[in-house]
Amino acid sequence: MVFPKVFKKAEPGFTLPELMVVSGMVMVMAVLAAALAHPVDHSVVRRNAERWAGVAQITQALSRYAAANGSLPQGVAAEPAPVGSDSDMLDLCPALVPRYAKDVAVDPLAAIGRTGPGCQKGDAPLITGYAVRKIDARTFEVMAPLAENGAQIALRRSF
Repeated sequence: MVFPKVFKKAEPGFTLPELMVVSGMVMVMAVLAAALAHPVDHSVVRRNAERWAGVAQITQALSRYAAANGSLPQGVAAEPAPVGSDSDMLDLCPALVPRYAKDVAVDPLAAIGRTGPGCQKGDAPLITGYAVRKIDARTFEVMAPLAENGAQIALRRSF
């Protein structure tokens, strides 16, 4: 068959630009598939960020209490004391809530299984997952000992 000069006979196969476009599209789809198949888990980072917020909340409440009363609540000692309502814990709820804080923060891992937030009385004793210690007469530190991935979450404040 004879083709007019306007039309050229198509050669079999792809040209280089077509191959580059197709292979680029295949690579983009492979990267997207890999990202969707293995999403990044940010839950540890989120929980540590919540811990920073909890430590800051307790620090602010203790600072307000110390500014109003000239000292820290009774029971804050040099040894770190876990904050909670169990018998061997430092119960900050009566001293801080509701005058200096709306509630006492609870660590994300300690909150698992709790029915109510912070100082709200429930069936189980309050275990916040945070600890407080007095550095000297006018300085204290609030810590989050349950921090994950080796993070050191603590704030010191002087009053």
